[in-house]
Amino acid sequence: WLLCNLKRYCVIHGVLCAPAIVRGYDSWRITFYSFLVCTLGCAVLSDWRTITAVLLPDAGLIGWSAAMALFTGFLAYIFYTKGLEGMPSSRASMLASIEPVTATLLGTLLFHAPIGWTGVAGIALVLTAIIVRSVHRSKGGQK
Repeated sequence: WLLCNLKRYCVIHGVLCAPAIVRGYDSWRITFYSFLVCTLGCAVLSDWRTITAVLLPDAGLIGWSAAMALFTGFLAYIFYTKGLEGMPSSRASMLASIEPVTATLLGTLLFHAPIGWTGVAGIALVLTAIIVRSVHRSKGGQK
């Protein structure tokens, strides 16, 4: 639960950092501040008694948790931010919009996660917004 919410917060924070990327800040600086904000938020909101009760008895679990944080959090975010550096902000925002759709569909297809009518409606709304924006651009609208 904590890792899922941390990932969601990082993605949202990354979208909010898009202006910093456009201004030319390097990905290391953006990643450092993003993870600093996430760490402080999680440190305040976490139940440390439960976390220590689960992690401390098994030293291997601490290593797996650190590897999970490194590979699925830090490195993934570095690569994501590096990829956004060379991309126009309009395309980056479209990419960020489609990520929850992709995650929902992959979760449903690969892990058989249930998807309710709100999930289907959310996917439809996101795809509709992207299509409308693309059609608007192709007709000579704002770029």
